[in-house]
Amino acid sequence: MKISRNFLLLALCATLAFPFAGCQRKGCTEPNALNYEAKAKKDDGDCKFSNVAFHSNTDGLNLSGTPSHTTLTVNGATIGSMGNYQAINYKLNNGNAHSWSVSMTSTSSGGTSTHTRTGTVTADPDRSSFIVNVWQ
Repeated sequence: MKISRNFLLLALCATLAFPFAGCQRKGCTEPNALNYEAKAKKDDGDCKFSNVAFHSNTDGLNLSGTPSHTTLTVNGATIGSMGNYQAINYKLNNGNAHSWSVSMTSTSSGGTSTHTRTGTVTADPDRSSFIVNVWQ
């Protein structure tokens, strides 16, 4: 029985290529995840994020008047506003420091006062969630 040269060449190529077909590097392919793996070709479903709850509690501010809602900004983008004893959840990424700021206006018979506070929070791969009390 004579085997054609083309068949042998095809069988040899398939044999050499087979071991490499399943060698895709697995890892987290989500660029915003804490454990992003740039060399990963296939997502392994194990991406990690840190979630932070920015909490508003103005009890310790000694305000004269009624406070308005607190406006939250993270990395220069307004995320939302919250009333006293409320929170806004935010997903941190990349393990980088995130700058945040809050502002609030209180109004009384004596006029209007503006209150601001700023800070930095960093995603932590060992903590899946944590709370930042913005007025304390």
